[in-house]
Amino acid sequence: MAEGYNQKGTPDPSWWSDQIQAGEHFRRFFAHEDLWPVWRDYYRGNWDKRQLAVSIFFSMLRQLVPRVYFRNPAVSVTPAKPGFLNIAFAQVVNRIDNKMIRQMDLKSAAKDMVQNAFLFGTAFGKLGWGAQYTPSPTGLGTSAPTRKRGDALEYHSHVEENMPWYQSIHPRDVVLPIGLRNIRESRWIAHRVTRPRDDVENDPRFKVEGKLPALEIRATQGLGIQIQTLVEMVEMYEIRDRQTRRVFVIAPNTSGSSQLLLESDDLLSDSDGFNIFPVIFNEDDEVFWGIPDSRHLDPLQREMNELRTQQMKHRRVAVVKLL
Repeated sequence: MAEGYNQKGTPDPSWWSDQIQAGEHFRRFFAHEDLWPVWRDYYRGNWDKRQLAVSIFFSMLRQLVPRVYFRNPAVSVTPAKPGFLNIAFAQVVNRIDNKMIRQMDLKSAAKDMVQNAFLFGTAFGKLGWGAQYTPSPTGLGTSAPTRKRGDALEYHSHVEENMPWYQSIHPRDVVLPIGLRNIRESRWIAHRVTRPRDDVENDPRFKVEGKLPALEIRATQGLGIQIQTLVEMVEMYEIRDRQTRRVFVIAPNTSGSSQLLLESDDLLSDSDGFNIFPVIFNEDDEVFWGIPDSRHLDPLQREMNELRTQQMKHRRVAVVKLL
């Protein structure tokens, strides 16, 4: 039996949870995850009020992103064989492909990936089919299930039944094996997903035992507002194992361990790799995670802020002396 599975052939949630924790530590160290909030504040312009800052991060990103991503992505299909019929087929396929690209909003996903690759070193895009939270298509159809009263369980406007979709994934939500150098050599990949707990517990695709623990909500901290009732979110990991060609979803439970929510054959990953695709501008020769451009701009940003702030203070002192 493959490592990570019990004697019955089902995934062992505890074993996979350990692998995910090790992979997250691997990512935090080599992707400099502790500095991500600092770089994000640089881009947002969240400066100390006592500083006179120079927005290097913002100006660099606004110049780089439009030059790298496809503003109007499109394909051009040409026939491999001569003949009027082949030309007509190529034109039909060309129009269908370009309409699907626009409907999938591939432009927005590419734009987000370029920005993530610059700020955090590595970006990811995920290809899916049908429902957003169905890891692999089934013979029963690709539409998202509904609640007993017909209420929706999925809300993404660009995800439709029997249609492909492509979304940008933040690098903090992707986990790979510790020590990995190239994603083509990876046995597995995990995608961290957060959803409302009520949706997960009422989703017929998942077998939930007991009550899933809610994540700590931090989005409202620092906003100066108080919300009496917040939507409780839960954390899940969608894992794709190329060794067994299986995909499954695990989630932590209140006891501190993890439970298996879903398991099926992986029909989206193939011999070319996973259905999650990385973009790395600056590759590392020893590890998978890319070197962020932000890592090299950070010292310059700090130095320019310090110089501008000193100039501002000296100017104020000179004005006081003049008066």
